[in-house]
Amino acid sequence: MDIEIYSLRVGGTNMMSKAMKIFAVAVLVLLTGMVFAVAQSENVKSLGKDAAEFKNDRVHAAVDWACITEHPNEKWAFLEVWIMPASRKPIGIRREDISLVLPNGMRLPLPGQKEVTSGLRDIRRVLATTIIPAERTSGAFQPRRNTIRFGLHEESSSLRLAFDAFSVDYESAACGRILFENPQGSWAAGEYRLEIKNGDVDIAIPFTI
Repeated sequence: MDIEIYSLRVGGTNMMSKAMKIFAVAVLVLLTGMVFAVAQSENVKSLGKDAAEFKNDRVHAAVDWACITEHPNEKWAFLEVWIMPASRKPIGIRREDISLVLPNGMRLPLPGQKEVTSGLRDIRRVLATTIIPAERTSGAFQPRRNTIRFGLHEESSSLRLAFDAFSVDYESAACGRILFENPQGSWAAGEYRLEIKNGDVDIAIPFTI
């Protein structure tokens, strides 16, 4: 894109207005930033406050991070995640496929159930801190015949078993809440990134608090 910068003739001498220079530089920076943002987010779409979706020809996923936004000083927080195939090939996800990247670049692997129950005595308290409207993430999905809980983390007092892996077919959508412990003790402002990566999927959903 060509940007024409006009000069001013003052006292018989062509002088570039400082204001015009600043404006031109600002426009160039803005345009560069816009191109970069589109290139980095072509698969990611906002679902409103504290939620976004990722979609390509293989998978459709969504995440809600309201718990982190509303309780940044808590060491433990949860993300609500939805995932389903975008094609007729089933998807398999293992615990070790999931991680959360912090603003400082530190990667938090998804903890196991024993790690959660030993580090967090009352899982129910954390899960109850934030009310997430059901339609905020689930509303982004096409109707599916079945909705399953993937159960990577469960309350210790519940009768449900926690699993280390799950699979979901084309007729189903899987959802659940996953817990992360921030070793820094709180959730600093900045850009985070939920990643789910294996041979089936390559999901990266950035979000900012």
